[in-house]
Amino acid sequence: MKTSDHVTLDFCESCSGKWFDRNELAEYLGLTRDLVDFPNLESQAKSTALACPKCSTGLLEMPFSVQSDLLIDWCEDCGGTFSDFREVAKAQSVAADLESSSVWLKVIQERFFKKRL
Repeated sequence: MKTSDHVTLDFCESCSGKWFDRNELAEYLGLTRDLVDFPNLESQAKSTALACPKCSTGLLEMPFSVQSDLLIDWCEDCGGTFSDFREVAKAQSVAADLESSSVWLKVIQERFFKKRL
């Protein structure tokens, strides 16, 4: 299914989960990358019994962000991510919070730098 964000979603008929190819989750959520805090969270990745639907590599479960308890399944080889239907909704909420935080940070930085000039 093609979304309004021009992301093609792949659905699992048995669990209603969604597969996002590399960078599709970021595009769908309006973020710069699929795994928001990847460098800080890579060490927390754990093996799962799930196989990647694209390349058959074992998926790793890891936190989506340091600001959330949301766990997503990620393929280290092809970079895709899998989320069940509840996780996608939670990812949208986390992304909205992250976006509003970054907007406020930008406003504060702009005001600070304008005062200094």
